[in-house]
Amino acid sequence: MKDLPVELPEGLEVVAVPEREDPRDVLVTREGFALRELPEGARVGTSSLRRMSLLWAERYDLHMVPVRGNVETRLGKLRARQLEALVLAAAGLRRLALRARAVPLDPRVFVPAPGQGALAVEGRRDGSAEFARCLDRPESRAAVEAERAFLATAGGSCRTPIAAYAEVEGEDLVLRALIASLDGARVVRGENRGHLRDARALGEALAERLLHAGGREILDEIERPGETEEEEDGEDTEARNTAQETERTEARRQEGKKRSETRERSKAARESEHGEGSVGGRRRQSRRIKGSARRSRQAGEAIAGGRRNRDG
Repeated sequence: MKDLPVELPEGLEVVAVPEREDPRDVLVTREGFALRELPEGARVGTSSLRRMSLLWAERYDLHMVPVRGNVETRLGKLRARQLEALVLAAAGLRRLALRARAVPLDPRVFVPAPGQGALAVEGRRDGSAEFARCLDRPESRAAVEAERAFLATAGGSCRTPIAAYAEVEGEDLVLRALIASLDGARVVRGENRGHLRDARALGEALAERLLHAGGREILDEIERPGETEEEEDGEDTEARNTAQETERTEARRQEGKKRSETRERSKAARESEHGEGSVGGRRRQSRRIKGSARRSRQAGEAIAGGRRNRDG
């Protein structure tokens, strides 16, 4: 359901949501590395702006490489050492029964896309698809409804880093969601909890909260005029737009990295200037030593004076 539009064509509905597969993202490497173990500047393959943003939020040094094609094609690029890592959906690997050294990413931090891992049985509203309702799992449906309600209210799309993931705890639903900037520098997160029957309202309320907390400003910056214009070569245009967006985001990230490095150098210079090894530092240290010696002499003289008074 990750790629199912939030607005369905007239006359159609989601008849059933079967039991959900693993909704998490996974980091796939040749060595079985966790995210923190990737070498500095590692090339990570993904075309998802959400994944790029969350990766940069954790590891600003990583280099994102847009990848297209099916899962096997992407794994082939990893095996050919064109990449150091891939980020994929756990559900895709499991359903295709593909073997890979995959490390799951914590969904409470690396929040999945709305509907990730879930399937939908779509049918006509005229009742002709009633036979499929036996496949429905109420818990899976409630979780996905909350996530998709968040997406619809926030106004996001596949071109915006928006994430939402709901977990069932007894009769309650816990929804975690976020809105992030393309470079991962700003991430607005939130959580909402309520009864399963209020799934849609939970998603809508959390979206409104995050929009007011800074999410709206992030989305306004991302959505630029001209991005929604239709072109005939839709798939090629999407790939080209993703590559261009990645290039622009990488440029902004590099600028931010340079500014951060400049701040660190300035801080180090100030610490060096005021440190014990500098000329100024040695002078201050000398003054502290002299002051300490003077206070010691004064204390000694006071003690000696006291003794003379007692002897007299």
